[in-house]
Amino acid sequence: MSLTKSAVYQNWLRKYLIEERRWIFIILFLNIMSLAFTLIDPLPLKILADSVFSNHKAFWPLGSITNTHTLLFIAAAAAFAIPVLSQLYIFASGILEQKIELGVNLRVEREILMAILRIPVRHPERLGAGDYQYRLNELVSSVGELAYVTFVSIARSVLFVTFMILVIFWISPILALVTLVSTPVLYACVKKFGDKLEKQTQDFTEQQSKVYDKSADIIEHSRLIQADGKEATQTEQFVEISRTRNRYSLNYTITSSLFNVTDNFITNLTTGVLILVGGYLVFDGRITFGSLLVFISYMAILYQPLHELNTAIGDYRRQIVQIRRLYELITTAGHIQMTSGSINSAPDSSIDPAGVK
Repeated sequence: MSLTKSAVYQNWLRKYLIEERRWIFIILFLNIMSLAFTLIDPLPLKILADSVFSNHKAFWPLGSITNTHTLLFIAAAAAFAIPVLSQLYIFASGILEQKIELGVNLRVEREILMAILRIPVRHPERLGAGDYQYRLNELVSSVGELAYVTFVSIARSVLFVTFMILVIFWISPILALVTLVSTPVLYACVKKFGDKLEKQTQDFTEQQSKVYDKSADIIEHSRLIQADGKEATQTEQFVEISRTRNRYSLNYTITSSLFNVTDNFITNLTTGVLILVGGYLVFDGRITFGSLLVFISYMAILYQPLHELNTAIGDYRRQIVQIRRLYELITTAGHIQMTSGSINSAPDSSIDPAGVK
């Protein structure tokens, strides 16, 4: 039984993911380690609210320190050091991640270029030069982005959200329940907008290929166009294709913006409810003011990976569309090799010095 087209495309993508699995896990580990800085970032506020300007004992390992001036100095130093160290860590790990991602993109670029060169110049299935340029220059990076940005972002977000849920339940179960009420609403938001964004991405990608193809065709045949006096006609055709591309781009921007507005509305509404409920808990002495500040900060931190997860899902849909467009070239080249006996291997443009006299 032959594999379906979708299964073959997935196998091609899986090949790169398996080859890069060790580096993917390393990048994921580095990303998870960076979340430690996020967790300790609001703690200076808790020191100030509970132990400097109030009478509560500081948390471990500062519990033995009772001098408010010492605690104030520690809070100030931590407020400076934590963001600086976090940025340095992100800077170093980001460079490593980009270096690895560029290596993957280079291998994909090589395979796609070889596939293009296997398609005979005058074969009916060969596309325009502009279409190939677009796929080779603009879509190749989608494989590396999918492996090292999207997949890592999704895994990191899921792990971090799970851990943060445990932390906020430990701080205040009541506030945690209020926070989690918005989670299914956010999921419904992702479900509603996700399919529409994928369709709009596919429309834009196909139209962008036509723009590249038309521009390359006009430039290649510019002398013939001038000789026939068809400059205005060709220009209008190009403008019409570009106008359609721009309309698709605008539709995607509007949908993406509506998605972000809806997402932020849910988040901000939850924050307002948390402040109200948390304030009454402070009045009743069930939590400290510092704990409320930390909880609100953690709530924002909790929604940050949720937002990243929403964005990553949208990026995943976009990148899958682009990867399918790339794989079409490999499928076409393979089909031509099987149906035509004229090409059995990749072109070899090298020159053997021994045969040159």
